[in-house]
Amino acid sequence: MRPLLRNWSPVAARITGAEVILFGFDYDGTLSPIVRRPEWARLSEETFALLKALTSHPRYFPAIISGRSLTEIRDLVGLPGLIYAGNHGLELEGPSLRFLHPDGRSARPILTELLKCLEEELRGIDGVQVEDKGLTISVHFRRVDENNLDRTLRIIETITKDPVRRGQVKVTSGKKVIEIRPPVDWNKGKIITWLQREVSRVAGGKKVLTVYTGDDRTDEDAFRVIGEKGITIRVGRAEDGSNAQYYLNGVEEVRSFISRLVELY
Repeated sequence: MRPLLRNWSPVAARITGAEVILFGFDYDGTLSPIVRRPEWARLSEETFALLKALTSHPRYFPAIISGRSLTEIRDLVGLPGLIYAGNHGLELEGPSLRFLHPDGRSARPILTELLKCLEEELRGIDGVQVEDKGLTISVHFRRVDENNLDRTLRIIETITKDPVRRGQVKVTSGKKVIEIRPPVDWNKGKIITWLQREVSRVAGGKKVLTVYTGDDRTDEDAFRVIGEKGITIRVGRAEDGSNAQYYLNGVEEVRSFISRLVELY
């Protein structure tokens, strides 16, 4: 894995030589810093302006692909012209684009039951946050005291164990969060594949170069699908286990990267 900003020339050459470019960005930890409460994660004015500039380029198709719900990520960013994908790609909206996984709502009855149980059983633990995201549930534990962490995770496992065993839901983990999702074979890699095809269609059949930037383990699915055919960038320190080709050291370097993309006009 190579530092992107110190290897900019070959990356810039691939982008300027491409017919159409799909830019995928995770949100939390990529465009916005990781914060103690999810609702505090806001774009800086500079990042907002840079993303706005990306949307005005005729060859650029910028997309935010987040674990947040579609409604939440769209409201947080509030920028027309972007492609927004929520719940790890189960739902998506953008210019001339719309997608809802056909089985995305299949788990809603059991999710409603689990939501009630989780809220009741975790109510007495300070710092835990149970978030209903419509198609999925997130349990955030970043602010939970270390002494209560094992108890928190044990409660979540106990409540979800039988529904997982019965194939009603699947459970995944991210940075200080547990995700409870429909039991469908779908992730950020799958929505990237869908987007590549649809962006090419919207662009009149032109070949699409995909450039994807993310910081979480859920972004590895996108890195893996894109491979050497595109450009994959991990946010954070270099890790041998990542499928990304390059890395950026945090949100500030992501902002510098987007600034360079704008300068390639």
